[in-house]
Amino acid sequence: MSKKGWLKAFSVFTGTLIGAGFAGGKETVTYFVDNGKVSILSFIISFAIFFLSAVICTQAAEKMRKNSDFYNLIFGNKAAVIFESATTAFIFVLFCAMISAATEVFYIFLGINKDIIRFGFILTCFSVIIFGANGIAKMNSVIVPFLMLGMIICLLSLIGKYDMPEISFLGKIKLPVAFSFYNMSTCIPVLIACRKEFGRNERNTGFFVGALFISILNMILACVLAENNACKSQIPMFTAMRENGMIHLYSAVFISAVFTTACANGCVLYKRNGNIRHDIFLAVFFIMLSFVVSHISFSFFVEKVYSIFCVLGIAITGFSFRLLFFGSSSQNK
Repeated sequence: MSKKGWLKAFSVFTGTLIGAGFAGGKETVTYFVDNGKVSILSFIISFAIFFLSAVICTQAAEKMRKNSDFYNLIFGNKAAVIFESATTAFIFVLFCAMISAATEVFYIFLGINKDIIRFGFILTCFSVIIFGANGIAKMNSVIVPFLMLGMIICLLSLIGKYDMPEISFLGKIKLPVAFSFYNMSTCIPVLIACRKEFGRNERNTGFFVGALFISILNMILACVLAENNACKSQIPMFTAMRENGMIHLYSAVFISAVFTTACANGCVLYKRNGNIRHDIFLAVFFIMLSFVVSHISFSFFVEKVYSIFCVLGIAITGFSFRLLFFGSSSQNK
């Protein structure tokens, strides 16, 4: 196994989690900023959930041959159908949200019909999705380093330009917990699909570094945007960077984040029995349905839909923990 395996794990982990909501700052101001106040504890909790959930679930899935085996084992056959269907639905929602966000940004620069942009972005995602988990891992290894570096440069350029928010250690944690678990509910299937791309120690190191890095970036985002009028816009960071004169660099970072997340989730949706099924009817149905649903505004997805699915992340992590320490549902029957 390559010594750089942990970097691949880091890239898959962060590339999946850092989508439009995070890179755009919308999730941060919605779930981590409370009336201009920022809590340090909320970011520590988020880091812990990201890391522990990733480690527990991928370790529980080590003996699984396909994702459906994982759900059957941790939930039992009857409940597995419900939880796997709900997770699939949310992954599809997230995929459509990425399309919606990308469409808005490309429209600002290109000014062409949004449906043309939307359809083109979906087809571009499919050009990666058809290569499965290996394609996702390789793509993230190339794109994520640029994404991380660009995000850091953009955030550093905003430091000191706006008033700092009120920062305390304690604060409300309900929304940060919801944010962390709903993100993991869609990230876990991707990590399971890619689990054979890196060893256990490599992936755990990658997950730790990724969770820590994302949490630190999230805290900086909160401090930068909390007292910024841009936080009221659909994509706060886009508005802030346009005012800062670095809109082109940020746009490239944002599209990279959207693309990696969309491809990862699209791969899980289109993946069946460990291999991509070259089913033209399935592909056409998937493309057309996502084209229609992605007409919903990105802010609606983040503010009204995402948090509903946090129970999936809690259930998947909790039952995976149960599997590791107390055996599977089927074993206990």
